[in-house]
Amino acid sequence: MDSTVSHTTIPRDGVVRKPLVVIGCGPTGIAALFQARRNGLDAVGIEAGNAPLAAIQGYLDGLVFSSPSVHYEIAAIPLDCRDSTNLTREEVLHYYARIIRYGQLDIRCGHRCIRLEPGPDTVRVVAATAGGEKVFEAEKVIFTAWYRKRPVPPGYLAAGCTIPVYRAIKNPLELVNRRVVIFGGGISGFELACVLMMQGQAVTLLMRRSRREEHESEPFRRLVGLTRSVVYEHVTGFRAEGDAVSFEAGGNLCRIGCDALFFAIGSELSPPALAMLQRAGVLSDALVRQLERYEKHHPYGKKYPSLEEKAAALREKPDLYEHLVAGKHGVHLAGGPLHLGEAGAGVAVSIRTAMLAVDAICGKPLPEAIRPPLATALKHWNLSATARRNFDLIAPLRPLAVGAWTRNWLPLDFSGSPGYAEDHQGDHTVARPVSAPDAFLLRGMWNEENACNCIALSDGTLSLGELAEQAGCTTEADKETLLRSFEALWQHNALTWLPPADGLPPGGNVPDRAAQPQYAAALTGFP
Repeated sequence: MDSTVSHTTIPRDGVVRKPLVVIGCGPTGIAALFQARRNGLDAVGIEAGNAPLAAIQGYLDGLVFSSPSVHYEIAAIPLDCRDSTNLTREEVLHYYARIIRYGQLDIRCGHRCIRLEPGPDTVRVVAATAGGEKVFEAEKVIFTAWYRKRPVPPGYLAAGCTIPVYRAIKNPLELVNRRVVIFGGGISGFELACVLMMQGQAVTLLMRRSRREEHESEPFRRLVGLTRSVVYEHVTGFRAEGDAVSFEAGGNLCRIGCDALFFAIGSELSPPALAMLQRAGVLSDALVRQLERYEKHHPYGKKYPSLEEKAAALREKPDLYEHLVAGKHGVHLAGGPLHLGEAGAGVAVSIRTAMLAVDAICGKPLPEAIRPPLATALKHWNLSATARRNFDLIAPLRPLAVGAWTRNWLPLDFSGSPGYAEDHQGDHTVARPVSAPDAFLLRGMWNEENACNCIALSDGTLSLGELAEQAGCTTEADKETLLRSFEALWQHNALTWLPPADGLPPGGNVPDRAAQPQYAAALTGFP
């Protein structure tokens, strides 16, 4: 396959033909589409939801992720946020919207893949849409849509249950002043309980296992006491009937009135997705059974798996190396169960597997560390080395100052002035913002003077590459220094960025735009 040629979609007989179809447009799928764009490979993504990142869009407003911002980055393009270790749902969605725009990614929403039909040279992908079935024909397919919400266990809801049941809410106001029971002791149940208790509301949290580290923290324990909430461990025999729930805990039979029942019981490998891959010959029956058994029993669901448990997990993990690199019947697998799912790095590794799959399709050599068994390779692969920022890829981004506290994506208002004054430093003239409210923000940072200069120049007019040219950054070291300066501001709530108006050209070439000379003075002597 010629990875340097951008193909054009030509509908014939209702069939959309592309060199690559990506199934699922969460972070992993978007990473695959963006990497295809960088390689000059025309691709289309299909997504069952009504928008990309449908699962993340369904999260609670303001939810804080347990993973740092760098784990969600695509191709090491900086994810700007208030705090890189307290990344929010809204910041992730804003970032991926710009990534999609930057890559000019072709994503078809409301398309649920229902069949894969491999042929001698192509794969037919059949999707269900509101208007009927839609057919895509591709030379290669990357599959990333592995999981679905775990269904409520049989018998938990009696026929006469009148309690409203929730699997997700958008805003805590939906449950205010109601008797809320949360079933599930994982991260989502913990997060929802905290949000509701911060409103002063009492909750009942039911856990099938022991308390996690989060539940033993002083802030959580204090909130439980202040709101008169209750936490039950090792809950069995749960049943919701009428307007109450009953269960056993600590040897006692309990019955509690309930106005809102929230199930926070996680996700599972999607049986329809596995069956579809089986029918297409991508996964064997034996491999599916292995995957299901591993997902059910692997130790990484525990907070502190032992070294013995981790070693056993590596031995038992089905090896999907060939499915990622070579593909089966034209279908490559990425994300999901390809790696161990170890806490804190799942999304980062999933994103990298998507990019590896695209590179393999395009005939590019893979890192030396990526060899079978895949799970072991991904566990020990140096992700920080693979995430090194590419200046040429980031150069087209247009830095833009934002409000230091509101994070409202509007240009920072420097006291209503035009924004700049001149300071004379020896032979150099340096522009800095007038009465800028960044002194508090930047106090103690690496270099306040450089920070102020960067903010002053970040009005969205010039790209980072154009600023580098004006600054006379000709060597790789100079460009790296400039990039680090902007990166620090991206990660400290001072700057956001806009993608180039024309997007990323196929093959990843940096747009050639004329620099604006009026900014040259501010960059004299920098870095």
